[in-house]
Order: sequence, then structure tokens, then C-alpha cells
Amino acid sequence: METNRQKLSRVFREVFGIEDLSDDLTRNDVPEWNSLQTVNLILTLEETFGVSLTPEDAQCMVSVRLIKDVLADKGIGFPSRVCDRS
Repeated sequence: METNRQKLSRVFREVFGIEDLSDDLTRNDVPEWNSLQTVNLILTLEETFGVSLTPEDAQCMVSVRLIKDVLADKGIGFPSRVCDRS
């Protein structure tokens, strides 16, 4: 089963072609992240996570970290990574 973190990575791969997703990634880091691609991002997020996003949500979504925050407000969890102690 795909985790929410994996789903979000897949969305960014599909929309922007980004393979390595970091919480610190912002729209300023991605030249393709323009207004048209923002619409594609919103639609893909809605379809992938089964949520409805408002224009206000879209305005906030300027980084991966803020996208996770918006999705968390919609009940989509992104648990913290647990360090492997083996």
C-alpha cells in the first residue's frame, strides 16, 4: 500500500518530473511551477488524496511543507519518519 508521502512524491513526479522530493522544496526552486502547473498540481492532489482544495488552499501551497500542512488540515496525515536503529 502506498503511503501518503509516496503519493505526494508521485504527484510531484507526474506534474513536475521531480524525483527527489524534499519538504524544503518551494515553487521558486522549480521553474515549471507556474500558474498553469499549479492548477495541474491542485487537480492531481485532489484526485490522488480524495480531497477538495479551495482557492485559499492553493494560495498557501508554495512549498512541499505547506502542501503537507494543507493536506493535514483535510485529514491527510504525514507521520514523522522514524529513524532506523537496527
